[in-house]
Amino acid sequence: MPTATAPIMLGRVNTVKNQARWINQSPASKFNADEAKEFLLDEEHDPDFIAALRQASLGKYNLWATFDERDSARNPFTGLPQNYAGITAALGLNMTEPIITLVWEHRLAGAPALHRPTIADAAENPLFRPHGDADAFWGYTYPRPYATPLPPMPEVVLQEISGAGLQLPYKTFKS
Repeated sequence: MPTATAPIMLGRVNTVKNQARWINQSPASKFNADEAKEFLLDEEHDPDFIAALRQASLGKYNLWATFDERDSARNPFTGLPQNYAGITAALGLNMTEPIITLVWEHRLAGAPALHRPTIADAAENPLFRPHGDADAFWGYTYPRPYATPLPPMPEVVLQEISGAGLQLPYKTFKS
């Protein structure tokens, strides 16, 4: 995706367990994975914890992210139902563990290249559907059924980044 058309704000969903593990693995972190998980679930904003969260990876390897297609400066989760079932359905995720929604400013995270997800990126995810337009800069999620129909969300893939541009507050949801 050309830098000029890159969204301002990106967001992703991760399991709380994975994010806690990545906080623990961050070189400057003084939190073990259980402590980090507890802080995340309590939505604690302790300054030392937030510093560790900002230094930790937001995802390993290929990081999947979404954005608001109508207003890329807006939190991409704003228009979604604010519950576990709604967020996972909109993004086509099949998760059972507690999740965290993370939103960051792309430029402040180093503005790594964004690309449209491919079948190779999706590996064996049965909910992935490639974009029909070969020239599109991003793909779309394949929403799962929900109480009210949810529109597909745009999705991109990028390299691993830290939480340097992370926006607060983050939110956690339990199934």
